[in-house]
Amino acid sequence: MHKRVEAATDVAMIGVWDEGRRDEPLPPEQRGANDALQRDAEDGHLLLIHTGGDGAGAIDVYVEEDVPP
Repeated sequence: MHKRVEAATDVAMIGVWDEGRRDEPLPPEQRGANDALQRDAEDGHLLLIHTGGDGAGAIDVYVEEDVPP
């Protein structure tokens, strides 16, 4: 599967949560807490991308297929 999404980062990170997760990813009091984000990533609920800087643009996501050259 290939999807292209427009995304932006405000804290040099982009997070993509598992679609199957129906609860709120982070309780309101923990929003932005790095330890909570890291825990979700380690538990397999979150793909956490450290971008190294703020910005916006298209992101191509490939699931179970090769990225074209």
